[in-house]
Parts: sequence; C-alpha cells; structure tokens
Amino acid sequence: MTYTKCGSKDKSNFLQTAASEQIQRHTDQVRQGLDPCYLPACPHCGVTPDYFKRHEKRRRIFKIILAQVLKTVLGLLSRWKCTGCNKTATSYPWFALPYKRYTLPTIRAFNQAYVEDPAASYRKLVAACPLVYETSPDSDSNREPMMEHSTIHRWISTMGSYSSLVQNATGLILQADPASSLCRNLAGLKISPRKYRSSSRKQTLLTCFHLVFLMPLYQVIFQTGIFPKLATLFGYT
Repeated sequence: MTYTKCGSKDKSNFLQTAASEQIQRHTDQVRQGLDPCYLPACPHCGVTPDYFKRHEKRRRIFKIILAQVLKTVLGLLSRWKCTGCNKTATSYPWFALPYKRYTLPTIRAFNQAYVEDPAASYRKLVAACPLVYETSPDSDSNREPMMEHSTIHRWISTMGSYSSLVQNATGLILQADPASSLCRNLAGLKISPRKYRSSSRKQTLLTCFHLVFLMPLYQVIFQTGIFPKLATLFGYT
C-alpha cells in the first residue's frame, strides 16, 4: 500500500467535515429512537447491547466548516442503560469523538497534515487554512477569532492515546490479509525529531500517525470505519 500524503499546502484538504445534513439525520434518528447502538457488551456485568434500553438524549454542539467559516450545529446523542447493572453510556456516531466538538473528518485531516510533514507546525497549519467563527449580524465585536493552534495539539494528544485501537485494528487487517505489507508500512512512518522533546510525546505522535494511516485501509477492507464500532469496543483507548 502506498501512503498518500494529505498535502498541507492545499487548504481544501483541511475543509473536510461532517455535513450538517448528516448530523441532522442522526439527530432525527435519535429523536425517533431509530439510531443504532454502537456500544459493546457492558464491561461491568457482560450484558450484550441487544438488551440495553434507551436512557436519555444528550445535546452536543458540533463545529463544522463551510467555506472556511466555522458554524455550529446542535445535535443529539443517545445514552443507553444496561439492564443488568443500570450503568449508562453514550453511543457516538461515526462523525463524533468523546469530548470533541469538531467532527472526526476535520480532526483527522489536521492531524494527518501535522504528523506526515516534517516542516509542519501547529501555527503553520492554522495559518495555511485560516478558519473564522461565524458571527451574528448584530454582534458588537468586529474581531473574527481564529481557530487556536493549541486545538490541533489536543486533537493529536487524543488520537495519539488510542494505542489499543491501533493495535487491534492492525491485527484485524493482518488477519484479513496475511500477505499485507502493513507492518513494513507502519514501520516506515517517521516523526521529525523537531516535533517532540520526550519519548512519550514521540509515541503519541506515532500512534496518531498510525491511526490516520490505518483508517482508510480499514474502510476499504471491511467496508466500515474504525469509528465508531471498533473504537467503542476498545473504549477509545
């Protein structure tokens, strides 16, 4: 498999986002009780999700990108209750990550651009694709705030913490295609020494790099994404 770079100099690569229509469609499903449960068996008592009951609806504000303008979309997520121990958990759709308001396509695009390009920095990525927040016509402020470079740092820290997910996704791909050169490809992914000062940060960056590399390959092989089912199975770790 040949790794295709994101091309950080092309700002269109950063404008990937879940569409408002996709978020609205999922929200409508939640309201109607038709959204699927992506949760695994209960880690506390082992009850399978087939026996979970809908518990409540959780509001979530998502940030999407339209023509380099950040817009907010209100969505709903379902919380489910285990009938065995009454524990509750949130089920995330494919475009959402826990504690993140930006959608997964946006997070992945910026993360990929950073880890693959030795010259990339958080500030350079923000400058390459300056995003502004949508402001109301009657706003007293003339300042259009930019997306902070620290946001990209936090995204990488989050996806770089999913080491169990990366390990298990790699194992599943190798089971499906034992002759794959995946291990060699992953070993060839390098992080510039300029991007880290500690071994722990280097490992975080590598894990993030491996994950963004695996996501499209996993989609092609299994006709489904790593998110949300596999990610939920391993507790986003």
